[in-house]
Amino acid sequence: MNRKDQELYFPKHIGIEITNHCNIRCIICPHGHDLVKKKGYMNFEVFKKIIDDIYESPYKPDVVSLFGMGESLLHPEFFRMAGYGKSKGFYQRLTTNAFFITRPIADEIISSGAWDKIEISFDDSAEKYEEYKGGKIYKQILDNIDYFISKNERIPITISFIQYELTEPFQISDEIRARFDKKNVTLIACEVCSWAGRMDMGFLSEATQKKLLTKARKEPLKMKCGNGADMGAFAWDGFLRACFMDYNNEHVFGNVKNRNAVELLLCDGRKKFIDNIISGNHKKNSICKDCLAPYNTDDKKFLISSEGKSAASEGSYFGVQKVAGKIMDKGASS
Repeated sequence: MNRKDQELYFPKHIGIEITNHCNIRCIICPHGHDLVKKKGYMNFEVFKKIIDDIYESPYKPDVVSLFGMGESLLHPEFFRMAGYGKSKGFYQRLTTNAFFITRPIADEIISSGAWDKIEISFDDSAEKYEEYKGGKIYKQILDNIDYFISKNERIPITISFIQYELTEPFQISDEIRARFDKKNVTLIACEVCSWAGRMDMGFLSEATQKKLLTKARKEPLKMKCGNGADMGAFAWDGFLRACFMDYNNEHVFGNVKNRNAVELLLCDGRKKFIDNIISGNHKKNSICKDCLAPYNTDDKKFLISSEGKSAASEGSYFGVQKVAGKIMDKGASS
């Protein structure tokens, strides 16, 4: 094993998009604007090959996520895939909108033992949910989350809220804060993003749109970002994306169907992509040229509370957790 490859180029987070179909059309997401052109489901053998290629190599990620542009629970072989990944000993994380976590599914997720972390995307009011995500399904999802939390004894759960208005401090409702004051539950807030400058954000207030285009610092941070450089983002059709936000596979390094997954992750093209980011020359990467993450990364997430204990009302997600003396997820990314 090449130590430089492990520490600098091999991603801490492997994101496997088992489908890019989604049941919700959030206007903060490309799905809500019909921007995702080609949709499908990952074949189990492609998933298995990604897992096997990494398992059989000396390079290891901190976390493997069923994560991408879609809702993973839509995949008909979701539990088979989760079980196979866990059988190889990987720390596994699921990101979900919780619509499909009905009582039987919740029971199976818990009893399977396949998950080390669950992250749920949600809002703190029905009005906000309907405005930005659509559909009168808030109560159903809230009930799903309540049941899952009530039955779960082991899996750390993070509930993630989007901050749609960036001109004032994020405030979560007292009702939701009290409702989720439970063991193993952490609440975080994430700023709305412009998908690397590739999506029209006209649905937001003018003040928020202006702030989205404002750099928090003059010079870019010379560090790996969690959406591209430190995430190996495999699309449902086997392509390795340069960045999670490349929802139409316009910037890819090859396909795992005809090449080893680790070879793709450590290929010269991806190394150059990462070198550009960590040297402050991210604009040399076509997908990064309009992205402000290198200027604003520290301000994208913050911890609201952990198991009911208020941690912060502002500031960096990772900074707050460092102050609090705990990192909730060793594979967390922005």
